[in-house]
Amino acid sequence: MALTCPPALVIPGTTHCPDPTMVIEVSRTKESYQQLLDGATLKHFSNNTTVQIWVGAKLFAGGRMKYMFRLRDQVNGGALQGSGATTDLISLGQPTTIQFIIPKSRLLAGKSPIDYDLLFNAWAERPASSRYPRHGYR
Repeated sequence: MALTCPPALVIPGTTHCPDPTMVIEVSRTKESYQQLLDGATLKHFSNNTTVQIWVGAKLFAGGRMKYMFRLRDQVNGGALQGSGATTDLISLGQPTTIQFIIPKSRLLAGKSPIDYDLLFNAWAERPASSRYPRHGYR
């Protein structure tokens, strides 16, 4: 299963390497929370990319963090107004059950039109040793 060009754009400087569908970005101390959010629109959702989903993690002093995700505005570009979600501050040492529900249609954008549920189920039903042959799982 591979991204196809088009609809995915080719990463500048390469001849056939498509933009990823999802980007995960982690920020420690060099940028503020707002700069991290603004960067999603400026860098990852620019007209030069076909990134559909941005997931960000901001680490704060004192062992706290905040997670967020945004979706691309497919009509106007940039981040889709009101899309995504943001967590409250979470302690790095505190387990959490927070989940982001990301639309499958966005995650699979740019892939060839096949039945992904059928493909995943067929993969999941295979023995673990054949799903991960290089890792030696048994």
